[in-house]
Amino acid sequence: MQLAASTPLSIIQPFGEDLQQADIDSSRSVQNMDDFEIRALLDEIRRADQQYRDSLYNGNPLHMSFYTQKIKRNDAANERLLHKLVARIGWPSINRFGEEHAYTAWLVVWHHRNDLQILLKYLPFIEASYRQRDINEALFKQIVTRIELLESIK
Repeated sequence: MQLAASTPLSIIQPFGEDLQQADIDSSRSVQNMDDFEIRALLDEIRRADQQYRDSLYNGNPLHMSFYTQKIKRNDAANERLLHKLVARIGWPSINRFGEEHAYTAWLVVWHHRNDLQILLKYLPFIEASYRQRDINEALFKQIVTRIELLESIK
């Protein structure tokens, strides 16, 4: 790639991708999805969630700003989809969807760990899942501890 002398390195976008778009369509309906389709959606959410995080740490440092912006877009889109899923089925449980899929839901919330409102929105669902022994205790405690920290500094 030839760069003009005035091109800031922080705006180089790999692969000609659109910085403004998330890699997952958050406008889709989950209303009529069966469990198989929900698992597939959670797989897609996980790919969108992790794709640029891996690149941020292991990729070309010239693309760091691009990766950061894509992560923000994907995190927002993933949260909108999780909101729809939780409204329809409750928290994606280990018993119903498997550990990896339940962890994907937790990751979506965790990647908003600086947003107290989002953490509080999902806490009742995560706590109910914890009380049913359907979420890892350490993951539950991470959310609770983070909420306590954010509440102490507001």
